[in-house]
Amino acid sequence: MSNIIFQTGVAIVLYILAVGFSGCSESQLSVKDSTVQVYAVVGSRMITEVDLEREYARRELLGLAKLAEEETLEELIERAALVEYARDLGLGDDPVVAHRMDSLLIHALRQRSQGSDPALEQVSEETVAAAYLERLDNFTSPGATRLAVLFIEVSNKLSHSQQNEAEERLREAVSLLESEGLSASQGFGRIASEYSDEQLSRYRGGDVGWIPDPMTNHRLPSVVLEAGRGLDVGATSDVITLENGCWIVMKTGSRPSTVRPLESVDDLIRNELIARKQAERQTAHLADALSAVTIQRILADSDDS
Repeated sequence: MSNIIFQTGVAIVLYILAVGFSGCSESQLSVKDSTVQVYAVVGSRMITEVDLEREYARRELLGLAKLAEEETLEELIERAALVEYARDLGLGDDPVVAHRMDSLLIHALRQRSQGSDPALEQVSEETVAAAYLERLDNFTSPGATRLAVLFIEVSNKLSHSQQNEAEERLREAVSLLESEGLSASQGFGRIASEYSDEQLSRYRGGDVGWIPDPMTNHRLPSVVLEAGRGLDVGATSDVITLENGCWIVMKTGSRPSTVRPLESVDDLIRNELIARKQAERQTAHLADALSAVTIQRILADSDDS
């Protein structure tokens, strides 16, 4: 054992008093402390039976095996020696180290605060269910409609007869489609490339993809969009004539809105509720800390010269 380990009891305290050991204040070595068993002095630090008990408690809390007294003492001595040496080198004054030490204390304070709050230990099923109902829209995927279109661009400056020709051309495309025997999922098939001026969809059978039912700002004109949503799957609208041209829309698919069940989002909601409670608790604890200490802001003198 290191030669800085001394005998226990009153004798060691009297010895320390006699030699005036560095760092040991009168309060540390008062008469009332003379019954505390001292195992070692490392620099300005004394290792007592209290330190050993704390180390035993720490290891038990962390699930570590309890060491023999001699091993525990040796670890405490080595740790104390490293701390003292670090302080001698001025590391205690390092701003990064100081900030980390403050952060550890704040973290411990918050853990103690949260650990003492029964509300954070568990969130009831009723609370989770209520939060789920409040946020049901967040867990709901809207229904969607899939459409295909044929479009012939026609200027509104064209004659009425020219517009009629465009409409008849679209009706001809639909008649040809019926003879093709395509399924609804295939849209207008090859006919779109031959009859449609809608560049983004003409080479995909006129398919414009799935459109969420609540969406209104789609590239399709709203009249065409609503007409398509109102169809049965596989059905085709009549010609819709607008200022920019003539449209025919087919409904190629439909899917209803879906709601994620509570069971699938239970953990998500529970964790969010706990996080909210923790944030509220931290805010309240900060308010307690600010009111518990005296804070004085000192403004620097302004230089008017």
